[in-house]
Amino acid sequence: MHAFGITEVFNIANDNERPRRQGIMKLILDELNVDSAAPPVWIGKTDVHYIFVWNTDALTCLLYEVISCGIQEQPVRKAQYFQFVQVIGGETLHVFHNHSVSSKTHNLKIGRKKRICSTFWRHAATKSSAARPAVLFGGDFNCSPLDWGTCFIDLMQTQTARKTVQICRARPMGGHKGDNAIAINVLATQETSHFGVSWQSKEDAFSDDHDVVLVPLHWGNRPESNNSAARPVSTIARIDALEMPSRMAEEEVHLRTGKELKLEHYCGPPTPNNLVEHAEVDHSIGSNATFDERNEAVAASPYNAIYCSKTSAAQPASSSTALLLHTTTSQHRTTPPPVSDEFGDSDFNGSQCATPPVMWTDTDDDKMSVAPSLSLPSVDTPLYNALLEKLSASGDEGIIDTLADLFIFDKLKCKKPHGGAEQPAQSPNDPYSLGLRVEHVLNVTRTQRSHQIVRLAARNDPRAESPDTLVFSTGDMKEIMNAWRLQPETWMNPESFTLVNAMTRNQDYHQACKKRFGTMLFELFGNKSLVLTFIKCPICSAAQPALVLSTFANAWHDVKNSPQACTARENSQKQEKPRLSKRIYELKKTMKRGESIAEWVAADCGNWDLLSTADQHIWLEYDPVNLKRQIAELKAQQQPKFPGIAITE
Repeated sequence: MHAFGITEVFNIANDNERPRRQGIMKLILDELNVDSAAPPVWIGKTDVHYIFVWNTDALTCLLYEVISCGIQEQPVRKAQYFQFVQVIGGETLHVFHNHSVSSKTHNLKIGRKKRICSTFWRHAATKSSAARPAVLFGGDFNCSPLDWGTCFIDLMQTQTARKTVQICRARPMGGHKGDNAIAINVLATQETSHFGVSWQSKEDAFSDDHDVVLVPLHWGNRPESNNSAARPVSTIARIDALEMPSRMAEEEVHLRTGKELKLEHYCGPPTPNNLVEHAEVDHSIGSNATFDERNEAVAASPYNAIYCSKTSAAQPASSSTALLLHTTTSQHRTTPPPVSDEFGDSDFNGSQCATPPVMWTDTDDDKMSVAPSLSLPSVDTPLYNALLEKLSASGDEGIIDTLADLFIFDKLKCKKPHGGAEQPAQSPNDPYSLGLRVEHVLNVTRTQRSHQIVRLAARNDPRAESPDTLVFSTGDMKEIMNAWRLQPETWMNPESFTLVNAMTRNQDYHQACKKRFGTMLFELFGNKSLVLTFIKCPICSAAQPALVLSTFANAWHDVKNSPQACTARENSQKQEKPRLSKRIYELKKTMKRGESIAEWVAADCGNWDLLSTADQHIWLEYDPVNLKRQIAELKAQQQPKFPGIAITE
């Protein structure tokens, strides 16, 4: 563990508790430094109602500030802002450690959430020269996934600066979906923390109502070479220092890096007289080194996994928010690194070397996977934006994320559906944008609806006059899917289309198209039945699309947890007996063979002597009533086909 933070340490508006907060931080640091020689390895900063500590052997803090959240009518809202690097000259990670208080006296509407998000993002952009800065929003922002999507609506003009936006969450508890953290322009994974109230009792857990959110992440290693704020010197004035001059000494900006900061917990803050001295020392480290020297230092450093955790209990320190960072060189797990956001000459001369893989800690594969991308609206997703507005108006928050959790997992998270929009500078290991995926599904299914309405109009079907409310019948759906499947050039990728067209046998061509058509439907959103529902119902024009989507999710959940489905999952496990489908097939084959033999022997008794030993055995054991009973019993154990949702036509 290399860093963690705690929020909500006493009331945000009560600064009289600062000595107690400092005492808590000292206890934490003393415990963490108990096995380290002087100077201490762990240091920390406490301001407002936050505590944040980190390991200086792993992370170097280039800059620390207490910044305003941008809510002028509530100036008490402030956050901790850090710039961390793994080595001097390496790419900067911008960490915002914040608690968005929600109470009667500090009301937190969606408008204020949007202003806080916008303030922090613009602050990171101001402090960074990178085209896509690596940013982490941790603490307790009190934002649901839909809230986060709404917050980024006002930042759509800067969407090119966000290559990926991932959300990492705690384990849901009851009706609460769990807390979350946002990782931008990094490679993050989702992992359960095994720490919090759902793992321990309320008396033993750090919070009485929340779990820690872990965010293992890797950020790039190219330097923000033109960013003066990213060098280990700063004389930046704090926003609140002008408001409270008497606290300037307590809330100073970090002016040192590396091991020099280890003394900060035990020594007083720097005085104005020694600022120049520290600045001169740090200048020689941060800016005089050549670009090649900094790159060599970065290339020699191991890749790191950073764990950040968060919860949102509005309680004292005993039930507060935590932020963890963890760095490791363990080789038990390997994940390919993301594509870097910055480009140098080597990116274009064909001589760039392969980047070493990211080393993750050894952890349970079932508990750790690529973190899902946050479903953000953008100028490229007009259909998705309109759908989000309708879902927000109906109060059905998070239904898109619920469907994504149900159906998009493993490799499908990173796979772009055929025909979907490209992601800028996408690596094969980056999760595909959920917003782009939903936009593609809406566009594809709306197109198929339009084709069918044209066919209905050509037949003078009166239903074609109300396309925005038309729910297709079963016959309509068969016609749509057959017509779609018979046009492989519209849905099959070029390589497969060339291969399939080269087939000479009609049966081979038919089977290949059918198989690839099913694969295409699955890759759209991880569930073919959901795609059929999007075609059958007017999702884009429906006044209440949340009703259709939530009904589908509930129906799928009921089928998935039905006794038949549970039995089918048990039967699908590796076992000595053949699969149910194979046993049913063998019984049907035996019954058909027995019926044929019985008719042949009944026609001429002499045919008995012409039978093989196996056929004679089948004739002796042939009992159609008993065979039909066995087949019926096995079929009853099979999982029923999902029928979709019931919609009145």
